Amino acid sequence: MKKLILGCVLSVFASVQVASAIDIGAFGSYWDHKDGDAVWGGGVLLLVESLPIEVRATYYESVTGANIEAHPIDVGLAFGLTRMDSVAITAIGGGSYYFVDADNASPDNEFGWYIGARLELTAPSNYKVFGEVMYRGADLDVADFSGATVNIGLLF
Repeated sequence: MKKLILGCVLSVFASVQVASAIDIGAFGSYWDHKDGDAVWGGGVLLLVESLPIEVRATYYESVTGANIEAHPIDVGLAFGLTRMDSVAITAIGGGSYYFVDADNASPDNEFGWYIGARLELTAPSNYKVFGEVMYRGADLDVADFSGATVNIGLLF
């Protein structure tokens, strides 16, 4: 039991150090894809400052007229293209895992990819306003969700 408690305490201290090196963001998202109407959603973004890694999760309402939903979890790389303090342009790309749900079926979850760019503007109090333009490659069994995505949000 003592080892368990010690492990939990050490984990908390380690997570405080790691949390200081992570930017957390919230954003609104617009996704225009091939098989269905364009949809609005929202998500969260985690950026690791010491590594070029990003993780993003987005929730969308019904993605097609057939009430098929696809909620991507993205893990990828982010490479800075500028070195200015107040403006940052970043190339992004990686893999996506789509949690797919349909009203009258049980489709399989599937993998895809994305590529794009992010613009970050430093605001007062060290908050950052960001915008992303991405192209998602998501030709899934139930539909082709490949298409453009635009995200706008805040990094804390």
